[in-house]
Amino acid sequence: MKLCVLLVAVALGAGPRHVQGLVIKEGVVLVALGIVAGLAGSLLAGRYLKTLLYDISATDLRTYVAVVLAIGIAAMVAAWLPARRAASLDPTVALRHS
Repeated sequence: MKLCVLLVAVALGAGPRHVQGLVIKEGVVLVALGIVAGLAGSLLAGRYLKTLLYDISATDLRTYVAVVLAIGIAAMVAAWLPARRAASLDPTVALRHS
């Protein structure tokens, strides 16, 4: 998210929770799009790679769920760290340094 949007939100009175929500929401949208694209690609590629898979089907539901959960958890942590930093942003200091 652009710094100027966060600065405007903070300057207009947005609290730390709201700023965190803005940053995390942007991260979640990007991750959701990536997961959907990845699932579609893996389903298509699974047909061609079926002969290379050993003791598992190309559309194993447990594998898909585990991968989506792992990516989702990692993405939430990756989005939360900058969100926490953005929530502690002082608009006057940030404007001086930008």
